[in-house]
Amino acid sequence: MATYPVVVTKEGRMFVVLFPDFNGISAFGETFEKALDKGADALKATWRILKRDGEKFP
Repeated sequence: MATYPVVVTKEGRMFVVLFPDFNGISAFGETFEKALDKGADALKATWRILKRDGEKFP
């Protein structure tokens, strides 16, 4: 399985997750753990879409 860097910031009361290698993927949550879980779900969904469309992975 590939690994990708993740950036987590805290903005107000929310944690924001960004994936620099994937333009436009972000997620947020009320806790660090929830934000990471939602980020993982967003990344998995992006992988499925890229695979379905025959696109290359970053």
